[in-house]
Amino acid sequence: MKRIPIFKNGILKGGAAILIILIITSATFANQPKKNNKVKEYEKRLRQILAPVAYKYNPLGKPDPFKPFLRTNPGPKKIEPKSRAKAIRPDECSTPLECIDIGQLTLVAVVTGDDSSSWAMAQDASGIGYLLKKGMKVGYRGGKIVAILPEKVIIRETIEDLSGKKIKRNRVLYLHPEEQE
Repeated sequence: MKRIPIFKNGILKGGAAILIILIITSATFANQPKKNNKVKEYEKRLRQILAPVAYKYNPLGKPDPFKPFLRTNPGPKKIEPKSRAKAIRPDECSTPLECIDIGQLTLVAVVTGDDSSSWAMAQDASGIGYLLKKGMKVGYRGGKIVAILPEKVIIRETIEDLSGKKIKRNRVLYLHPEEQE
Protein backbone atom coordinates (compact mmCIF):
# COMPACT_ATOMS: atom_id res chain seq x y z
CA MET A 1 0.00 0.00 0.00
CA LYS A 2 1.25 3.34 -0.99
CA ARG A 3 0.92 6.25 1.41
CA ILE A 4 -0.37 9.52 0.21
CA PRO A 5 1.42 12.40 1.90
CA ILE A 6 -0.95 15.03 3.28
CA PHE A 7 1.81 17.42 4.21
CA LYS A 8 4.09 18.88 1.68
CA ASN A 9 6.66 21.24 3.00
CA GLY A 10 4.68 21.70 6.26
CA ILE A 11 1.41 22.73 4.51
CA LEU A 12 -1.69 20.59 4.29
CA LYS A 13 -2.83 19.71 0.87
CA GLY A 14 -6.24 21.25 -0.09
CA GLY A 15 -8.54 18.26 0.07
CA ALA A 16 -7.09 16.86 3.26
CA ALA A 17 -7.64 20.17 5.14
CA ILE A 18 -11.30 20.28 4.18
CA LEU A 19 -11.76 16.67 5.21
CA ILE A 20 -10.28 17.28 8.66
CA ILE A 21 -12.49 20.34 9.22
CA LEU A 22 -15.61 18.36 8.29
CA ILE A 23 -14.72 15.56 10.68
CA ILE A 24 -14.19 17.99 13.61
CA THR A 25 -17.43 19.94 13.03
CA SER A 26 -19.57 16.83 12.60
CA ALA A 27 -18.19 15.45 15.86
CA THR A 28 -19.16 18.62 17.79
CA PHE A 29 -22.71 18.74 16.38
CA ALA A 30 -23.21 15.01 16.96
CA ASN A 31 -22.61 15.49 20.71
CA GLN A 32 -25.43 18.10 21.05
CA PRO A 33 -28.82 16.70 22.10
CA LYS A 34 -31.70 17.19 19.71
CA LYS A 35 -34.32 19.79 20.69
CA ASN A 36 -37.58 18.36 21.84
CA ASN A 37 -41.00 19.84 21.11
CA LYS A 38 -41.27 21.74 24.43
CA VAL A 39 -38.09 23.67 23.81
CA LYS A 40 -39.25 24.56 20.30
CA GLU A 41 -42.61 25.70 21.69
CA TYR A 42 -40.91 27.90 24.33
CA GLU A 43 -38.65 29.44 21.71
CA LYS A 44 -41.67 30.20 19.52
CA ARG A 45 -43.47 31.90 22.46
CA LEU A 46 -40.34 33.88 23.32
CA ARG A 47 -40.03 35.12 19.73
CA GLN A 48 -43.70 36.23 19.83
CA ILE A 49 -43.21 38.08 23.12
CA LEU A 50 -40.03 39.83 21.96
CA ALA A 51 -41.39 40.72 18.54
CA PRO A 52 -41.94 44.48 18.06
CA VAL A 53 -45.57 45.56 18.47
CA ALA A 54 -47.15 48.11 16.16
CA TYR A 55 -49.34 50.34 18.41
CA LYS A 56 -51.75 52.96 17.20
CA TYR A 57 -53.39 55.42 19.63
CA ASN A 58 -57.17 55.63 19.42
CA PRO A 59 -58.42 58.84 21.14
CA LEU A 60 -62.13 57.91 21.04
CA GLY A 61 -63.64 58.03 24.52
CA LYS A 62 -60.43 59.33 26.14
CA PRO A 63 -59.74 62.82 27.48
CA ASP A 64 -57.30 65.06 25.64
CA PRO A 65 -54.01 64.87 27.62
CA PHE A 66 -52.98 68.36 26.47
CA LYS A 67 -56.19 70.14 27.46
CA PRO A 68 -55.98 71.92 30.85
CA PHE A 69 -58.14 70.63 33.69
CA LEU A 70 -59.39 74.10 34.59
CA ARG A 71 -60.93 76.37 32.01
CA THR A 72 -59.19 79.73 31.83
CA ASN A 73 -62.01 81.45 29.95
CA PRO A 74 -65.31 80.79 31.69
CA GLY A 75 -68.40 80.37 29.58
CA PRO A 76 -71.45 82.58 29.74
CA LYS A 77 -72.51 83.71 33.20
CA LYS A 78 -75.33 81.83 34.82
CA ILE A 79 -78.32 83.98 35.66
CA GLU A 80 -79.37 83.27 39.21
CA PRO A 81 -82.84 83.87 40.56
CA LYS A 82 -83.37 87.23 42.21
CA SER A 83 -84.16 85.58 45.51
CA ARG A 84 -80.47 85.11 46.18
CA ALA A 85 -78.43 88.11 47.18
CA LYS A 86 -75.07 86.87 45.93
CA ALA A 87 -72.55 89.15 44.29
CA ILE A 88 -70.97 87.98 41.05
CA ARG A 89 -67.26 88.64 40.80
CA PRO A 90 -66.25 90.36 37.59
CA ASP A 91 -64.13 88.55 35.01
CA GLU A 92 -61.92 91.58 34.44
CA CYS A 93 -61.08 94.42 36.83
CA SER A 94 -59.55 97.76 35.94
CA THR A 95 -57.63 97.85 39.25
CA PRO A 96 -56.67 95.10 41.71
CA LEU A 97 -58.80 96.78 44.38
CA GLU A 98 -61.94 96.13 42.35
CA CYS A 99 -61.38 92.36 42.50
CA ILE A 100 -61.05 92.21 46.30
CA ASP A 101 -63.93 91.85 48.73
CA ILE A 102 -63.97 94.77 51.17
CA GLY A 103 -64.03 92.31 54.08
CA GLN A 104 -60.55 91.12 53.09
CA LEU A 105 -59.03 94.58 53.59
CA THR A 106 -57.48 95.79 56.83
CA LEU A 107 -56.94 99.51 57.40
CA VAL A 108 -53.28 100.13 58.28
CA ALA A 109 -52.79 103.91 58.18
CA VAL A 110 -54.76 107.11 57.72
CA VAL A 111 -53.33 110.51 56.76
CA THR A 112 -55.85 113.32 57.12
CA GLY A 113 -55.73 116.80 55.79
CA ASP A 114 -58.37 118.83 54.08
CA ASP A 115 -61.13 116.77 52.44
CA SER A 116 -59.33 116.29 49.10
CA SER A 117 -55.84 115.52 50.45
CA SER A 118 -56.77 112.73 52.90
CA TRP A 119 -55.62 109.25 52.04
CA ALA A 120 -55.39 105.88 53.74
CA MET A 121 -53.47 102.65 53.34
CA ALA A 122 -55.06 99.19 53.53
CA GLN A 123 -53.66 95.71 53.05
CA ASP A 124 -55.24 92.47 51.97
CA ALA A 125 -54.92 89.05 53.63
CA SER A 126 -51.66 88.30 51.80
CA GLY A 127 -50.06 91.56 53.03
CA ILE A 128 -50.19 93.55 49.79
CA GLY A 129 -50.74 97.24 50.50
CA TYR A 130 -53.08 99.58 48.62
CA LEU A 131 -53.37 103.35 48.67
CA LEU A 132 -56.95 104.58 49.18
CA LYS A 133 -58.24 108.03 48.19
CA LYS A 134 -61.72 109.52 48.23
CA GLY A 135 -63.73 108.55 45.13
CA MET A 136 -61.74 105.36 44.35
CA LYS A 137 -63.60 102.15 43.49
CA VAL A 138 -63.09 99.31 45.96
CA GLY A 139 -64.54 95.80 45.98
CA TYR A 140 -66.29 93.74 43.33
CA ARG A 141 -69.73 95.06 44.31
CA GLY A 142 -68.93 98.50 42.92
CA GLY A 143 -68.04 100.15 46.24
CA LYS A 144 -66.79 103.74 46.27
CA ILE A 145 -64.84 105.51 49.03
CA VAL A 146 -67.08 108.34 50.30
CA ALA A 147 -65.10 109.52 53.35
CA ILE A 148 -61.68 109.16 54.94
CA LEU A 149 -61.84 110.05 58.64
CA PRO A 150 -59.03 109.96 61.24
CA GLU A 151 -60.03 106.52 62.58
CA LYS A 152 -61.97 104.94 59.68
CA VAL A 153 -62.71 104.79 55.96
CA ILE A 154 -66.32 104.63 54.77
CA ILE A 155 -67.09 102.75 51.55
CA ARG A 156 -70.55 102.83 49.97
CA GLU A 157 -71.56 99.89 47.84
CA THR A 158 -74.75 98.91 46.07
CA ILE A 159 -76.12 95.48 46.89
CA GLU A 160 -79.23 93.56 45.98
CA ASP A 161 -81.41 92.39 48.85
CA LEU A 162 -83.57 89.27 48.98
CA SER A 163 -86.49 90.94 47.26
CA GLY A 164 -84.30 92.05 44.34
CA LYS A 165 -84.14 95.75 45.26
CA LYS A 166 -80.83 97.55 44.92
CA ILE A 167 -79.90 99.30 48.14
CA LYS A 168 -76.83 101.29 49.15
CA ARG A 169 -74.89 100.06 52.13
CA ASN A 170 -71.96 101.64 53.96
CA ARG A 171 -69.03 99.40 54.82
CA VAL A 172 -66.56 100.78 57.34
CA LEU A 173 -62.88 99.90 57.66
CA TYR A 174 -61.64 100.82 61.14
CA LEU A 175 -58.03 101.66 61.95
CA HIS A 176 -58.34 99.83 65.30
CA PRO A 177 -61.23 97.35 64.84
CA GLU A 178 -60.76 95.74 68.26
CA GLU A 179 -61.75 99.05 69.96
CA GLN A 180 -65.03 99.27 68.00
CA GLU A 181 -66.52 96.03 69.35
